[in-house]
Amino acid sequence: MVFRVYAPEAVSVEVMGDFNGWQNGETLLPDEHKPGWWQVRLIVPSSLNRIEYFYWLDGSRPKIDPSQPVVADDFAGENNLLVLP
Repeated sequence: MVFRVYAPEAVSVEVMGDFNGWQNGETLLPDEHKPGWWQVRLIVPSSLNRIEYFYWLDGSRPKIDPSQPVVADDFAGENNLLVLP
């Protein structure tokens, strides 16, 4: 699975979600060497049929994935919800 986001204002980007225990600093996205684009390829357990996640910019602010229009709302705010086949 590829997580990719356009965040030209960011110095660092990570993805946090239920697949990594919502851990800060666990899944950093390297700069893609295209201005503003960040990307990481992850192996997600095949047992998951849905993933909740959001991007975390500069260690201080969330960003919803604009390529995933389905959003789940929980106690902490909005997360993207990706349903896997």
